Amino acid sequence: MPTSQPAKDTIALELLRRTAEGDMQAFRELYNQTRSDVYTYLYRMLTVRAVADIALVETYLQAAKSAAKFKGSMKVSSWLLCIARTIAHHKLGQPQIKQAIEKQVINTQTKISLNSLDRQRRLYQAIHSLPLQHREILNLALLPEANFDDLARILKCPVANVKLAVFQAKAEFNKNLLSVGVAQ
Repeated sequence: MPTSQPAKDTIALELLRRTAEGDMQAFRELYNQTRSDVYTYLYRMLTVRAVADIALVETYLQAAKSAAKFKGSMKVSSWLLCIARTIAHHKLGQPQIKQAIEKQVINTQTKISLNSLDRQRRLYQAIHSLPLQHREILNLALLPEANFDDLARILKCPVANVKLAVFQAKAEFNKNLLSVGVAQ
């Protein structure tokens, strides 16, 4: 029987509390419980698997160091995404990471032109031609169990701003889908 979201949140909070006390087994359990969403976000933002892997490690190292400072003003999963977001933005500002991402996009675009019927590659192109802020908001909004309140806490802005940003990002994505020839 699947665990309900409030129960998952309570478990994650307890695991983080135990992590703050130095319980490495609790940290492993917290990692296993939350890794999928954090990695999905990082990979969608960074697009290079090796860079996303490194960012994931850095996210959880930072979380372990900062566990005792967690104030409980948001869910543990949202707090971890805040850390991941900061690390992703830092990596996106590094010239060598930018080059790796650009190379990845160019390689994908080359493959797209060679195989124009490949829907997945067209979707990739539509997503990665979005401005960073639109790509980020869509990546966060598409995570399982994402809601506007959590996104507002992660992005540190009002819920109304999040709703508007999601609307604008979806509109831009729809335009990109049309431009790469993917029917909606």
